[in-house]
Amino acid sequence: MYKRHHHAIHVIISPVTRLFPATIPPKVDPIQQTVDRGQPARFKCWVPGNSNVQLKWSRPGGGALPNGVQEQQGILHIPRATEHEAGQYVCTATDPRDNTPLQSEPVSLNIRDPAPQREL
Repeated sequence: MYKRHHHAIHVIISPVTRLFPATIPPKVDPIQQTVDRGQPARFKCWVPGNSNVQLKWSRPGGGALPNGVQEQQGILHIPRATEHEAGQYVCTATDPRDNTPLQSEPVSLNIRDPAPQREL
């Protein structure tokens, strides 16, 4: 007579505890914007679920922002858009807990000339 031995296999599933949240690149909105010459433009940058990151806008490659372009709390604000401000910008998010900078995809600002006013 054979005895059957029942072997219980215990699988313990425990959540993996991370020291840092999963690092994801910042989101930007809108990706592309076209405004009339002299009109304001605005882009927003944020990291979903992480409000502790430091956000900084720049030109691709780390170039400085044009004069008059402002940034505050992830918002890039261009008061009066001209060819000088047109082009691409990137947002860099740095988490102070690990100091790993991550860049957004580039956003683009296009300038158009307003349609001439028709005289009545």
